[in-house]
Amino acid sequence: SNENLVLLDNTTIYNPYHALGIFSALDPDMISSMEFYKGGFPSEYAHRLSSVLKVVTKDGNKNSFGAKAGISLLTAKLFLEGPIPSGSFIISGRKNYSDAVLKKFRNNNSIPADFYDLFAKVNYSNNTFMQDAKFSLSTFMSGDKIMNNNPRREDFKWDNNTIAFNYFQVSDSPLFYQLDLSYSTFSGERIPNLSGGKGVKNELSDFTMRIDFNYVYDNKDELAGGFKISEVHTTLTLENFRGQSTTTNTRGVNVSAFAKYKILRFAFFGADIGARVHATRFAGGGSSFFIEPRTSFTLRFIPELALKGSWGIYMQDLVTISDENEVVSIFEPWVITPLYLSPSSAIHYISGLEFTPTPNLSFNLEGYYKIMHNLAIVNDQKY
Repeated sequence: SNENLVLLDNTTIYNPYHALGIFSALDPDMISSMEFYKGGFPSEYAHRLSSVLKVVTKDGNKNSFGAKAGISLLTAKLFLEGPIPSGSFIISGRKNYSDAVLKKFRNNNSIPADFYDLFAKVNYSNNTFMQDAKFSLSTFMSGDKIMNNNPRREDFKWDNNTIAFNYFQVSDSPLFYQLDLSYSTFSGERIPNLSGGKGVKNELSDFTMRIDFNYVYDNKDELAGGFKISEVHTTLTLENFRGQSTTTNTRGVNVSAFAKYKILRFAFFGADIGARVHATRFAGGGSSFFIEPRTSFTLRFIPELALKGSWGIYMQDLVTISDENEVVSIFEPWVITPLYLSPSSAIHYISGLEFTPTPNLSFNLEGYYKIMHNLAIVNDQKY
């Protein structure tokens, strides 16, 4: 699961799931749009090997106040939106109160899951203050507890917290650029009690700054680029097979940049050609330079039939550790790949056909081939 990047308004959510991964921690009511890349994602995305889910939230109604409440077999939720001077706001929150739905996943056995999520966002845009600029400030919180009333069973708890600032600017020329500042944290704990299992405790903090630009030419082609710097701090406490606890603290900075050119001038052909360059690894030191070339294309034989393909190299050195003996991993702790190991990497080869006989009907046939290198696994037999 750590190979899939989930972005909420360009802020990384490290565990976007509720109740054993059955439900999303992101309430659909707060979502404006989503983009999902099953693979072969472009060069503006980094630090994952497999896929990207980009979620963009609503800005809120700028003209009138509104509220919506809902109750299901599992949760109760509330959604608020409305105007503020030169802007708008939204607030969305959910809390579970029943496990009637969760029982269906366990042959009517109860799952002692307790969870919540809360999202709030404020937007500001005033041409008197700054022409053609938009500012937003948002926060997201979610928490889960699985507490069994049985000392012979393990208990779990984890939570996410984020705060993000975005500045988006449209210039006089067809140039768009934006600044994102985000702080995202994750903490999780497996409490063994008297189960005989191993205790795990993990904390992660991620501060990221990114600057992106996009320039649109008269012929519809686009030039895009950006710079990103992330500082990540992780703390991991593990028990080995002897029951001894070891705590590892890691801190690192990753500096990277990307550039790409999109060919959009032709009706029958389009392409996205770019690359991301990493100047440092989170583990720091040593040989840290890593380049990720990526490209994709669409060739349209006739308006109804298109051939698509993509290829790319991807690197990830912030990973989770998992127990391959577990059928279901309830929570996986994050850790920076140490410097004595090469970072995990992948090469994607993807191609497919898209047939659209009518505006309301389409068929897709796609093939994926992915090569993985240097996947890190924790050896808990060491002591």
